[in-house]
Amino acid sequence: MHVLQRRRAEVYGDTGPRVQQAQRLLPHCRYLTVSDIDGNFGDHTLQAVRSFQSDHHLTVDGKVGVHTWAALYGT
Repeated sequence: MHVLQRRRAEVYGDTGPRVQQAQRLLPHCRYLTVSDIDGNFGDHTLQAVRSFQSDHHLTVDGKVGVHTWAALYGT
């Protein structure tokens, strides 16, 4: 099983290092600014994730799940 498939989706209201990891990838794609990286999945992160998903033809659910992680990593 691929490591991304074992991950639980990060969702609005979550906090911690995995949220921060997703937030660190989003500025590289110009969806968040570096100042938005705080480890809290709040309004800015939710909007960034939804925009990223829409632009990458993913299901727009606001969750950083398997397919969103893969797209963020470019795999």
